[in-house]
Amino acid sequence: MLRLCLFLRLVCLAAVLPGASLAAVTAPDVTRYTYGYFCALEPVSELEAEGTISGTVSLIEGPPNFIGTGPLVPAQIGVGFGILFDLPPESIGPVRVEVTHPPLGPNGVTTEVWVSNITVANDNYVGFSFDLPYELRKGSWGFVGTANGRLVFDARFEVLDPALLPPVQCGGALHS
Repeated sequence: MLRLCLFLRLVCLAAVLPGASLAAVTAPDVTRYTYGYFCALEPVSELEAEGTISGTVSLIEGPPNFIGTGPLVPAQIGVGFGILFDLPPESIGPVRVEVTHPPLGPNGVTTEVWVSNITVANDNYVGFSFDLPYELRKGSWGFVGTANGRLVFDARFEVLDPALLPPVQCGGALHS
């Protein structure tokens, strides 16, 4: 019965998102690419990022373990989502990251930008985690990365009511 309910939720979701282009695009030299959602990881440090609401971006250690892959993400505190990618050594360097989302914060910010310095070829991660209630905005989110004027990645996500996706347990709490 649970499988039927989940199937029907996804069928209804497909009807709600007609024509939505949620495909991910990467540069030809990206050698591995995964995108989806996971339980947010504790940051190990922060990087100054003037083009963001908080003025910083959090850095995590190691790649996240994806719970779900693809473009659908539950709007739930403790959930993170984003892109994990590998580059050949000759492509390592600064990547400009632009995240677009529904209006956030008191000023209704819809775009956040920062530069991430890619220093290793493997397990590069760019993403967002839902840490505060004001961040739980349903709708279309996009992540675009460019380096030296070239596209590295372009991923589109649809953040949804958690009831539309299988239950997620992060931080000891089960949500559905």
